[in-house]
Amino acid sequence: FFFFFLFLWAVLGEISISCFSHPTATPLILDPWGRVVYICTADMWWRPRWMCRNNSARERWNLSRNGEILLRLQVSFSPGQSINPIRMFTLGEILEATNTSKGRGSPFTSWYNYKCGVVDGRRVNIKCTSPNPFLPPEATLAVEVITEIAILSNIHHRNVVRLVGCCLETPVPLLVHESIILPNGNLGDHLERWATNRVETPPLSTRLRIAIDVADGLNHIHSFTSRPIVHKDVHAGNILLDEDYNAKLAYFSLSVAIPSGQTHVATAVTGTCGVIDPEYATTGVVTEKVDVYAFGVLLIELLRGVRFGASLVDHERECASFLDMLTMWSEVRQEPLVNRVEFTVSEEEAWKEKYLAL
Repeated sequence: FFFFFLFLWAVLGEISISCFSHPTATPLILDPWGRVVYICTADMWWRPRWMCRNNSARERWNLSRNGEILLRLQVSFSPGQSINPIRMFTLGEILEATNTSKGRGSPFTSWYNYKCGVVDGRRVNIKCTSPNPFLPPEATLAVEVITEIAILSNIHHRNVVRLVGCCLETPVPLLVHESIILPNGNLGDHLERWATNRVETPPLSTRLRIAIDVADGLNHIHSFTSRPIVHKDVHAGNILLDEDYNAKLAYFSLSVAIPSGQTHVATAVTGTCGVIDPEYATTGVVTEKVDVYAFGVLLIELLRGVRFGASLVDHERECASFLDMLTMWSEVRQEPLVNRVEFTVSEEEAWKEKYLAL
C-alpha cells in the first residue's frame, strides 16, 4: 500500500506542476478520460502485486494447517517410520506437471476427480476436488484427504494403489498417485456395463481373480501394517482394474487405524449405502469385520456380474443394509438371486471359491 500511495502522490504532483505551467489547460485528474487512464494504470500496477502477496500468504497458511493435521494423523496411524515415503510437491510443481499432459479421467464417482500429469518423466494422476455444488466444507474434505495421505504412507502392496506424493499448499490437499487411470477404470463401471450387456461379462475365473486381489489387499491392511487399518468403504467403485483385470484397492479417506492392544474403535458411521455392516451401523464400533461384510457384498456382485445398486436406483435410499437390498431385488426384479451365477465351474475355480470362503 505504501508504494501505491507513493505512486498516487507522484502522479498528482506531476499533474499539479503541469497545471501551474499551463494555467489554461484542463487538469488531467479532472478530465473524465484522464481519470480512466489514471485508474487503469494504477490498477494494472497494484493488483498483480497484491494478489501475488495474498496468494503466497494463503499457500503458507494452508501448508501450516494441513501439515499440522498430517503430522498428528501420521503419529496416530504409525508410531514408527513410514513404509512408503512420499514426496512433498509445491503448487508450482503440480501446475507444471498437469500442463504437460492434456489427458483427463475420473475413475471415482465422488467429491474428487483425477488429472493426468508427468513428474520426473513418469505418468502420475493428481487427485483434486471436483467442482460440485454439493461439496462438504473444505475443512472436512481436507481431513479426509490428509487421512488418506497418512494411511497410504504406511502401506506398500501390489493390490493397494500407491501414493507418490502430495501438495499441502491448497485448502484441500492434492494427492499424487501412481498412474491409476487404467484402461479398465473401476469395477463398479464394469458391473453396470455387464448388467446391461453393453460389454461381455468376463468368465467366472477372471471375476474370482479380482475378488482374490481385493481379499489380498484387505488382508494386508488388516494384518501386516504397524496398526490394523479398516478401509470402511469397500465397494466396487473403489476397486481399480488394469488391462489384465488386476485389482487395486483405493480411496482410503474414511479409513481408521485400530490402536495397538485394542480390538475395535468407535467412530461416526460413514460409508456407502447397502454395504455398511448392520452391526457397525447400529453401534458405531469399527472392527475388521466391517470390511469383511462389505467384501461379502462385493463377492456376490462379482459372482452374479451385476451391481445391485444399478438395478435399484429408485429404491437404494430405502436400503439400510445388504439384506434389505436382496429383499428389494427379489421384489423389483422378480427373479432369484442365483439366476446369473454360472454353474459350469472347473475344479480350479472351485478351490478358489473355497479359498475365498476361508
